[in-house]
Amino acid sequence: MKNDLDTIPRLVGVVTKEQLRYVDCFVSEEIALFMPMRGPCFYALTPEHTHPAYMFILNFTDQISVKIHEKIIPGRPGKVFALSPGVPHQELPMDSPPRYIGALIDRKFFEKQYRSCAGKMPAFHQGAFFGYRR
Repeated sequence: MKNDLDTIPRLVGVVTKEQLRYVDCFVSEEIALFMPMRGPCFYALTPEHTHPAYMFILNFTDQISVKIHEKIIPGRPGKVFALSPGVPHQELPMDSPPRYIGALIDRKFFEKQYRSCAGKMPAFHQGAFFGYRR
C-alpha cells in the first residue's frame, strides 16, 4: 500500500500533516477513517473546503456544527451526516475537542458499489442525515 500521505489527498483534498496532528486515521485505497482525538482537525476548520470523496460523519455529541452555504447544521448524535463530493463546507470551531468519526469514500468506488446495490446513482447530498432502523 502507498504511504498514507500519498492516499489521503486523493480522498480528502490537499491537506498537510500539521492539519491532521490531532487526528487518528486509517487509510486504504478507497476508504479513509478519521477521528479527532486530542484537538480539532484543522483541515475541517478551513472555510469552504471540499473533498473529492463522499463524506460520512457519525457524531458522538451534539457539540459540533457544520456550515454549508451560510447555513449552520448542528450535529445529531447517532445519525450519519452525508455530504457528496465537491460541496464547500466548514466545521465550526468549539471549546472542546470534537467527538466524531468520519469516513471518506472514493467517489468512483462508492458510486460503483451503490449502483450494484440500488441500480442507480446515489442522490446528491448537501448535509443530509441518516439513521438506522431497528
